[in-house]
Amino acid sequence: MTDARVRELLAAAGWEPCADGTMERVWPDGTRWRCVYGPTKAGRCEGDIAEGLIFETDEDVYIVDVLGFTDPEGMVLDRADRTAVVLDFLAAASAGRSFVRNVLKPLMVHAAVFRERSLRPVGLIVEGMPRRPAGPLGAAVAAADGSPDRWLDVAFSALDARLLHVALEAFDRALAAGAEPGLAELWRGWLLMEADPAKAAEALERAADGGMAGPAICLLGSIRPVDWERATREDPAFLAGWLTRGLRLAKSGHLDDALRVLDQAASLHPDAEVRYYRGYVRTLLGDDDAALDDLAEAIRLDPCITEEILSDPDLDGLRGHEGFQRLTRPRADENEQDPQATGVLQRFAAKVAAQAPDGWRRAELALDWSISDWGSGWGGSGSFILADGTKDHSALPFDVLHKGLPSTHGRAGVIRMAVHASGWFEASFGLDKDSGAAFVLDEEALPNDPGNDQEGPADATQAGDPDEAVRLLGTYLQRREAILGRPEELPPPAEDREEEFADLGHSLPADLRALYEVADGDGDAGLIDNGYEWFSASDLSFLHMGGDHYWMDGVLPDTRPWSTILDPGPPWSVRRSLDRAGWIPFADAGNNDYLAVDMDPGPGGRPGQVIRIGLRRSHPAYVADSVTSLLRRHVEALDRGDWVHEDGDLRIDLGEMSYERERENEPGEATLWGDRDAVNPSVNTQVLGVTGGGDIDLEAVRGTRLLQMKLAECRSADLSPLRDTPVEALTLLDMEAVDLSPLAGHPTLRAVTVRVHHAVDLEPLVTAPRLHTLDLGGAQALDLAALGRIDRLRYLSMSYEQWLELWRRDITLPGLAMAVLSGSPSPSTVAQWAQRLPKGERVQHYIGQY
Repeated sequence: MTDARVRELLAAAGWEPCADGTMERVWPDGTRWRCVYGPTKAGRCEGDIAEGLIFETDEDVYIVDVLGFTDPEGMVLDRADRTAVVLDFLAAASAGRSFVRNVLKPLMVHAAVFRERSLRPVGLIVEGMPRRPAGPLGAAVAAADGSPDRWLDVAFSALDARLLHVALEAFDRALAAGAEPGLAELWRGWLLMEADPAKAAEALERAADGGMAGPAICLLGSIRPVDWERATREDPAFLAGWLTRGLRLAKSGHLDDALRVLDQAASLHPDAEVRYYRGYVRTLLGDDDAALDDLAEAIRLDPCITEEILSDPDLDGLRGHEGFQRLTRPRADENEQDPQATGVLQRFAAKVAAQAPDGWRRAELALDWSISDWGSGWGGSGSFILADGTKDHSALPFDVLHKGLPSTHGRAGVIRMAVHASGWFEASFGLDKDSGAAFVLDEEALPNDPGNDQEGPADATQAGDPDEAVRLLGTYLQRREAILGRPEELPPPAEDREEEFADLGHSLPADLRALYEVADGDGDAGLIDNGYEWFSASDLSFLHMGGDHYWMDGVLPDTRPWSTILDPGPPWSVRRSLDRAGWIPFADAGNNDYLAVDMDPGPGGRPGQVIRIGLRRSHPAYVADSVTSLLRRHVEALDRGDWVHEDGDLRIDLGEMSYERERENEPGEATLWGDRDAVNPSVNTQVLGVTGGGDIDLEAVRGTRLLQMKLAECRSADLSPLRDTPVEALTLLDMEAVDLSPLAGHPTLRAVTVRVHHAVDLEPLVTAPRLHTLDLGGAQALDLAALGRIDRLRYLSMSYEQWLELWRRDITLPGLAMAVLSGSPSPSTVAQWAQRLPKGERVQHYIGQY
């Protein structure tokens, strides 16, 4: 369609031409919308749509794909120009207050609608509707064989991909192929409700006749009057039908009938929601005591419903009742709340409420207990949630926090707290800062050391030579004396050195032991590696006293098993750990940085090699294959003149063994934009992130030393090249298509994060021998039972609904060491979840009114 014809149709729909060539219309809510047809500008949709209808205000941009650029390959839709259809709809659309609500959302059943810079189309999200899980859209289309089941797969895959027009087409094809009308017509009706209410009503009637009376009539009730009794008579298992019927009766003044319906519902569904609704009806009947009994029972059945009840404006008439104030008391008693801590939180909540902006609903806070060299104390962050759902980041009164809050046992911790405008608060203690809630079930079982999974050295012989090491030490001292103009005397060998060495747990390499035969360290002279002081035998023993590694004091266990320790090289020479029993420091730089001999090397290393380790290092660093080689490098550098002597200080350029060269050869991290950059990591890249783009080609990473990879907001990526890559941590976020099958049996994969909109088949991960960490974060799984077959699973992060499904199906995870509740759960939800964890402790949960 030509631009002139588009402008003509827009003018007929009430749009006026502007000097810049766009068409413009002011909507009833006061927003000024402009429209233009043609190529999308740079940065919009990252090239997914070459051209389309562009609607924009000063703040928002929406692009309608009228030419079908984003229609799935292999599914032949009406490829004709849909511009006329969209514009006809635009002309007939109701001029309601919101252009997005009354025009753009109904348009989604005709064409994909994108937000600016979004790789995914805008789509409506619905929860609670009956459906079947589905995988990526492309795979579903490829498997479509004309049968109704396969077209239903395509339809639900398209819903997950937010291509609503494709979903509508697939439901139509499923019905044409003979699908039962209930489920397909239910979803057709839902899709058409805003675009064509009359057709939606027809579809929902057919769905009701096809066995979906409950949800179909609930949807139909928003279009026209319905027979609510039919919803519960024909579909008594659909709880929402009972609740909606009871609420409709109550709102229309038929209170006795509403109570009767909810009594029937309670006999079929011993559910907290039924008690909640019944309590509301009883408040309207004036029976406050009975209402409070129902509300208390609802909270007992499901503590997660507390927030909904205590903040419900329909219950405002009960707020002055003493019984309403007691609603939280049984929970508080059950939690065995400490009165002093409760008092602190009450005063804090009251101060928060006093400072709240107008129209606030609640405040969400994270109170951090921080420990540092300058002391410890409570601080935090948070925001007020306003009536329209927006956030207000006004200052919060953290200064009133003081002693009296529960102990964090000397470790950094966090309290998640909610303060509600309706006069109550709740808080949960001891949650992880980086996730909704995290509980360590078995700290010793956490697989936080990738070095344990690496093989031993291919060559187990020592590279050092004891005789040469002693000769080189003598030569080195002679060269230094010639430069400094003075001799440097070393302490004589310690007579009890063999006794001291017995405490080390590992034998010293032969070359270092030979050096201790001629000197007991360097007497704090700092002769090695430009200032490292060679330990005496007694100092060496002291560091290993009792099997403890003094240099790692204060390092807390790493409870983030997805974190990756990188490999600085040479490849796989040093095990990727922060500390190992076979690492024996023999020289100290004075800033918690040590030279150590490595008696437990990786597959590419040799026993006795020299490495740098220390408290502030994120990974060990390889220096030399032996102490002998390190000394040889010192002598060679002096002989070549690679040194500087100033103010009595001798600095030696150790070349490849130097600290400076180590920094230059640090493992690299790279972030690419998939729509602009080729995925071509450098030789040092071990952490790679790719954001945006279409089908990402990963062939360039095959066989590299890539250890950690993140793919986000791209269409898809064939993961097959990762089979030949030692990747350990893989993160897949907001991708349109994820297929994990290439990861089956992956030899090094340790941690996988999958957070996408469609359902994912987890079965390929069952055969990955080292996989121990899985973060689903709310992503659907085609079969959660696969989790029970991942024998090494130690860390699992899921949404509350996924945990409930796991427990409902009685899937056990006996080896689980850390459980995480993802998202932003309320403190009540956290407490409810934590109580059901195996081997878990009761979470410190506080609740009260202020």
